[in-house]
Amino acid sequence: MSLPLANKATAVNAARAVDGKMTEYAIEGVRGLRLIVLPSGTATYYLAYSNARVSKRLKLGRRDTMTLAQANVAAMSALVEVSKGADPVADANAMRTAMTVGQLVEAFLAAPDGPAKSTRAAYKAALAKDIVPNLGKVPAVELTANMVADVLDAIVARGSIVQADRTKAAISSAITWGIKSRRAVGLQANVCRMLPARASARPRSRGMANSELSGLWAALDHVTEPVALCARLAWVTASRRSEVVGARLCELDLDNARWTIPGDTMVKGRTVEGRTKSGQPKIVPLSTEAVAMWRRAIELAGPGCDHVFPARHGAGIFPHLDPHSVTRAIARLRGEAGASDVRLHDGRAACRTWLRDAGYPDTILNAALGHAGSSIGDKHYTAPSLVFIEKQMRPALQAWSDHVMVTVGESSNSATAADNVVMLRA
Repeated sequence: MSLPLANKATAVNAARAVDGKMTEYAIEGVRGLRLIVLPSGTATYYLAYSNARVSKRLKLGRRDTMTLAQANVAAMSALVEVSKGADPVADANAMRTAMTVGQLVEAFLAAPDGPAKSTRAAYKAALAKDIVPNLGKVPAVELTANMVADVLDAIVARGSIVQADRTKAAISSAITWGIKSRRAVGLQANVCRMLPARASARPRSRGMANSELSGLWAALDHVTEPVALCARLAWVTASRRSEVVGARLCELDLDNARWTIPGDTMVKGRTVEGRTKSGQPKIVPLSTEAVAMWRRAIELAGPGCDHVFPARHGAGIFPHLDPHSVTRAIARLRGEAGASDVRLHDGRAACRTWLRDAGYPDTILNAALGHAGSSIGDKHYTAPSLVFIEKQMRPALQAWSDHVMVTVGESSNSATAADNVVMLRA
């Protein structure tokens, strides 16, 4: 039972608990609007309504933080929704238990079908740095494009335009995963699709000149030997940074000068991720210089190490040398090496260009860099045979390695690069 109360601010503010007990007042003029006053003096506006013949109460706000006029507006707005079949109390309860952006990010990063192995570490870092601190407590279903845009604007303001796009890609992937996996109940649209890219979309076409290669090679004498070996091995083998730093002892057959990087495999219907970007296994024929470098790296790692470049200060994100350490080293050395804007990965482009100019066919270029060809067979069915690797890839990569060693002013243990090209064409 509720007591009648005039729809006037003076009457509402003067309402008190009767006989020291909780008292409910029915405010005139708005159907279902109630004011409940506790013995302590705390008073709260509620809307009483029925949904499927079940009586419910929707909390609107406390008297000390909401005026009577605001309570009237809130009650009438809620009644309009009820008349359309909505249930504000159920919606409010669902919102309280809804997955937040922070919970969505955590589930996305931990899920087997979450981010790809090639992007997981970068996504984790980007989300942890900017998305979770700013938007982590926001219910995922309430996330708007403007909220994400504000975070991206802050990233751009500190001078990291490319990172803003990477952060957008990370949260966009998490939202898409939440929708497809149905983990984020009520999430139906990816608000990030409305946001434009901040940086140029043009692909990088930078290579590495001989003078830049020589300068950086010499400058690597100023960093730790494992970091220097990683960079140099990446260049002489035309391999990716992640492939080199994550190499395991079991992948190397130095007696036969081969390095086998495992691809993805299926175990009981689940994909066990390998270490190649394509997911296909890759055999790298090692030049004499590469074999010598791997032997030195194994020596530095010491006995009992699974990884050739183990993490030295306890395993953090990686159980091996952090690949970003190599990238940062190159960035620090660019100035003194006269190699402005050169990146570690540009060595792969330099290798491809050199092999192409030396007359090697696309089949060797693609195989050397671990790229699939353009045909359906190349992409899905054809893997280089051991005969192809030994008879065609090995001379090509040895020639490239010889070229690198001559360029950096170090002697080669094999024929010169020019001689290899001559022998191939003969």
